[in-house]
Amino acid sequence: MRKAFEKGVTDFPLSKAQSHIDSKDYPEFFQLCKEVDNTLFHKTLVELLALPNPGTVYAQLIESLKGIYPLQIVTTNIDRCLEQSLGLIDVIERSDFERCSESIVSGLPFIAKLHGTISSIESTVFARSDYDQLIRSRSYIAALRALFSTASVVFLGYGLQDKYVLDLITENSDEHLLFGSGPHFRVSDTPGEPQNGVHLIGYTAAHHQDHRAALTVLNFIKQHRETPSVEVLSVSTTADAAQQESGFYLSTFTPSGTHISGQVLELTKPEGKDKINAIVGLGFVQWELPSSESVAFHDLAVGLLCFDRVFLPLASLGVLHERATSEVFWALLASDAIKFIDVVHNPFYVARPDSVIGDVGIARIQEPNQNETRSSMSVVRAMLTPVTGMEKQAETLIEGLESKIRQFDASQHLNLAGMVRDSLLMPRVSQLLGFSEYITTGRIPRWLAYPTLRFAHLVQTGLICNQLKIRAARIPFGGELLLSAAFNVRPAENTVYEYASFVMAGAFGSNLSYYLERNPRVLLDLLKFRESPEGEALRGEISDRLKTNDGAEFASAIDGGLRRAVSAPVLQAARNKYSELMKADGRGPLIEAIWGDSNTGDGSLHLWRNRSRELLLEEAKSRGIRNDSPCLCGSGDSLGDCCLRVLR
Repeated sequence: MRKAFEKGVTDFPLSKAQSHIDSKDYPEFFQLCKEVDNTLFHKTLVELLALPNPGTVYAQLIESLKGIYPLQIVTTNIDRCLEQSLGLIDVIERSDFERCSESIVSGLPFIAKLHGTISSIESTVFARSDYDQLIRSRSYIAALRALFSTASVVFLGYGLQDKYVLDLITENSDEHLLFGSGPHFRVSDTPGEPQNGVHLIGYTAAHHQDHRAALTVLNFIKQHRETPSVEVLSVSTTADAAQQESGFYLSTFTPSGTHISGQVLELTKPEGKDKINAIVGLGFVQWELPSSESVAFHDLAVGLLCFDRVFLPLASLGVLHERATSEVFWALLASDAIKFIDVVHNPFYVARPDSVIGDVGIARIQEPNQNETRSSMSVVRAMLTPVTGMEKQAETLIEGLESKIRQFDASQHLNLAGMVRDSLLMPRVSQLLGFSEYITTGRIPRWLAYPTLRFAHLVQTGLICNQLKIRAARIPFGGELLLSAAFNVRPAENTVYEYASFVMAGAFGSNLSYYLERNPRVLLDLLKFRESPEGEALRGEISDRLKTNDGAEFASAIDGGLRRAVSAPVLQAARNKYSELMKADGRGPLIEAIWGDSNTGDGSLHLWRNRSRELLLEEAKSRGIRNDSPCLCGSGDSLGDCCLRVLR
């Protein structure tokens, strides 16, 4: 503007204009230009702002805004970038600003132009006289005051430099002192205490100087709008019975051998259109696992000895029958020590075939050509095939399994997918899994599909334990960070440790899996011990340890129980101490102990990131993307400085 007036106006007071600019008194500078030549002033504004050229960060802003509904924006920008980028949306001009409150109450989307629009250049607010006119407008000030009274305002990319806005917020805060005001928030790279009644949300621009980190707050807003309230579903067992019985859930049961852990599917609608690709399962390959040693039967032995009930995924019924032998399997079921959980909905990753970006969702398993959810018994009958000539006896046994199965069909109702996205908003969790700063939780790259599904498995395990009143769980991977996010364990108060609600215990128990898989009848001896007075006392002792905060005592009780119940030669044959206990404080969720393998904690997740890096490089090679090419995730940064950087 200064250059335009210096060139176009004879005797323009250049030093005075420059003085206003240097002191950042912009309204006075624009007032000077307007008084010198009103026509040139408006003509220059149009030339400067009519054809803006937004960059990639602005594109990210628009993409994030599109995910929020209802989208209600108040802006001092006079250009048309927002309305042109967002499509059909109500634009409220300054002269009609009173409609904002009505739209807020009605939940309708809108863009309100506080300082006018370039479409009507005379309406724009730049000069001191324009601000004076705003402040004298009673209807305008009343409408803006109503805005701060009826809504929480998040100031994004706006420095709160307009004095009349600050005055209104302060006035509004004083008027609502008894009832509370807002709250209002400003997203800033200089966080601190609340200012003028506005709370500060801090971010860092250390890696990206273009302030794209500020856009993260839009992901939180989007998630909050999408996530319904969660209610705890009633369960069939009574509250008293749930308190008396200690349950132990093995979220996976994988004996030694080769297993299919993930599948890639192509799904097509019946009419043959709209194909999508889906990925299900945990998807491990051998070199992602720190150890190939199975702990499945050892976990089963610990559960039988130390807990009133052991819960296994229904999908493991067939392999347990095969590996334990039919005799031992039916003896375990007859003892009522084992039950199966039929998980009806499974997390899955879905994307269009030509896209590298997808999302996490929930799949309901049902019979072909039917709308009803498939029954638990149909799953059982698919896994157990009677021997010829023994069909009648086998059918009696199979029918008896129905009482041993509890169905968990609440994943959709409890919004498992939303919970996963919420937890991925935690920066340390998303970084641990390999997410770059640009990736949002609703736009997950294909190379991060399996890490996301594995994290979803942990979240779902927490839901299962809480809903079915199971007090302890054995999970196949994850350390403090992943487990605290997945199981919603709250950090302890007044501590410098972010996850101090975990009490780490020493290793306990020799791994009996190798021995038990080859000598499954030993499980029958464990059942005998379980039914003895000493076995009942051991389970009572374990239950008591669950109620305390001393993880070491819990570990010692299990270790001692194994030594009492398992003969010395068997223990001598077993190898390596392998596991550690993570125990949540009593203020957290219902689950009281999360038992994981020390080899598969958060530190081992570099193996996941190595796999994701290989998948990313394969995808980049197939598309002719080099290290200095724009990243596949759409950030606008180079591949080497974006997704590849965090996966290194």
